[in-house]
Amino acid sequence: MPSDFMTSPVSEAVTAYAAAIARLAEDQLTAELPDQPAEGEPWWGYVHDLRNVTLFLNLHINRLTSELRAGRQASRAAEICRQHHRAYRDLTGSLAGIGNSLFDTDLVPGEWPLRTIIAHITGAELGFSMLIGWAVQRQSADDDLPITMPQEEMAPRYGDYPETGTMTDVMGRYAQLHGSVIGDLITLDTNQLEALNVWWEGYEIPVWYRMHRFDAHLREHTVQIDKTLHALDRSPTEAERLARLLHQSLADLEIELALAGADAAEPAEVLARDFDARRRQAEVV
Repeated sequence: MPSDFMTSPVSEAVTAYAAAIARLAEDQLTAELPDQPAEGEPWWGYVHDLRNVTLFLNLHINRLTSELRAGRQASRAAEICRQHHRAYRDLTGSLAGIGNSLFDTDLVPGEWPLRTIIAHITGAELGFSMLIGWAVQRQSADDDLPITMPQEEMAPRYGDYPETGTMTDVMGRYAQLHGSVIGDLITLDTNQLEALNVWWEGYEIPVWYRMHRFDAHLREHTVQIDKTLHALDRSPTEAERLARLLHQSLADLEIELALAGADAAEPAEVLARDFDARRRQAEVV
């Protein structure tokens, strides 16, 4: 699977629309939109304001996901990657509407600023992925490699993901890493999921467990982000909650589009155009 599956036109259209929606106040969400369908015409009653438009568009993300998924039996590795990617998109959705001004705010005793949380998540995803790659490589080499990945093999890679730069820079580097990890691991077979390695735990861990840790670790620190934003008096607005919902739904669609390949290009492009048109409406409200 290509590692750039999150940069497709529909991914970019959905996240751009979510960013436009996240900035809106409640009265802007509920303002009547012009050029509504007449009573009795298709979608009358569903697209009269941006709150309902967003829910309508989210429905169509889920509709396309269900169409693409129908009849397809995904591998165990693909299902684990789907769970991981859902956690990733919940994280990105939690930050919809949050800008650089809050990224380094450090006012919550006992909690990290957002920059530190994202840097930690990125480092953990890189570390887990290196351990999985080492275990699979070791298995294919008839266990000739040491079961513990040498530190000198791991340490240089962390320099590729510095904590510096704007929020956009840091999140962009994490997105690149995450896409690469999903692209590499989604094709693992059943035997590779049982490959073993040893890390800080001091005992053998199979690849399947390490893969499930991606999701668990992301969930842990997304809760931390929610707590931090609440303590900073930045609990999500209704618009930001709607933006997060779009990110959450996008996760499953992105995995299905990647698995379907070229067969899904046309319906995905239609959906992307719908989101782009509605984004232009949201930007002028």
